[in-house]
Amino acid sequence: MKLKNLLKSLTLFAVLFSVSSCDTNTTRIGVLKFVNVPPLNDAYNGFVSVLEESDLKYKIDLKDANAEGALVSSSALTLVGESDLVLGIATPAASGLLAAREIKAKQIPILFTAVTDPVYSGLMDDKDHPDNLITGTSDMNPVREQIELFTKLGLNIKKIGMIYSSNETNSIIQKDLALAAANEFDLDFTFKTFSETSEISAVMDQLIEDGIEGLYTPTDSTLVSAYSAVYEKTKVARIPIIGGEEGMLDQGAVATLSINYFRLGQLTGEMAIDIINGKDISEMPVRYLDETPLILHLEHAEEIGLVFPTELLQEAETILGAEA
Repeated sequence: MKLKNLLKSLTLFAVLFSVSSCDTNTTRIGVLKFVNVPPLNDAYNGFVSVLEESDLKYKIDLKDANAEGALVSSSALTLVGESDLVLGIATPAASGLLAAREIKAKQIPILFTAVTDPVYSGLMDDKDHPDNLITGTSDMNPVREQIELFTKLGLNIKKIGMIYSSNETNSIIQKDLALAAANEFDLDFTFKTFSETSEISAVMDQLIEDGIEGLYTPTDSTLVSAYSAVYEKTKVARIPIIGGEEGMLDQGAVATLSINYFRLGQLTGEMAIDIINGKDISEMPVRYLDETPLILHLEHAEEIGLVFPTELLQEAETILGAEA
């Protein structure tokens, strides 16, 4: 046991020395983004903004997997092989990097961002005490409070639905939380999944036929990449969408309580700088954002005949879609 712990300590020292010794050279940072959607783009931009303000010499190699599993795997192998530090943006990207590191047998630090639950997703065993050269930031959203918004719209909603990708573990977590919240607020809850974005339109038809009066869309990167297919259906059926994050309000949702993905990326950038400067990853717990302000979209509400109650308007920190 003592020998095992000694070897682990020596390995960690070698990794930290390798990364931190780059301060006289250029640190190669590989970034794998699961798909090109606004929240993940914001997280990346926030990450880069912090590095740009630092004194570090670095070079970023960004690869976009376009939500394709094969591309995640191949891109991850390339980045792990050619980088000193890698970042996975969204759960599938982080998982791909972790798998690639095992294949390459290369001890390289992995950061992640926009990951809902890194333990549930198999990225790590302990969010507070990382032990496998991997840590990062979580975009866990306030699912309970988001579901509660359906009871505050003044529509006497009784049945809500949820749609999500069966390929994203983070969405399964949110489904379980949404179900618990729906039970708490006496709302009937039904959900449907899809494996390909081409299935979204038909899945939405099924939810509407089931009689949903409101729709919840989680922070699901695959879903966001084809969100217009969701909105086209709910707009015709005059069904309000509560989104899992702010970017969904630009695509049809009427309300959310949302973290800021740019700020989440900034937190991740701060962690990257700490790692490059030699900080022990095992002393860097997963970080979260606590601020989740209420955001409403007047125009999208008006399109489905929804008038927000005065109390909700007063509670909102940001109101979008309002006339100047």
